[in-house]
Amino acid sequence: MPSWFAFRLVEILISILSLLIIIAAVTRYHPTLGFFHPEDRILPILLALLFFFMGFEWGIIEMRTFFTLFAGFIFFVAMAMGIVIQMQIRQILWRSSYHVFAPLIWLLFVGMLKLL
Repeated sequence: MPSWFAFRLVEILISILSLLIIIAAVTRYHPTLGFFHPEDRILPILLALLFFFMGFEWGIIEMRTFFTLFAGFIFFVAMAMGIVIQMQIRQILWRSSYHVFAPLIWLLFVGMLKLL
């Protein structure tokens, strides 16, 4: 299989998994337990598959160790900033019950960017 075909196929799989994660998160959300409750196995499996295919994508384009460590650092910084932004959204929209779905909007945006 040519590498460009495999790369495009993995990008499509990542986008589909992103959409499936959004659907699973919206349908399985519980107001008191949140997105990840003990009885739910679907959402963690979908997240594990998403990260597996993202690593597979990096393997296809032959990323090196330094880039992986640098990307891990960027991921950590982005997670910290995302938590801060999510807390600010939560403080502003504390009366609305829909603020918990704000991270899913970013996932939808990134999933659609992967298809371009």
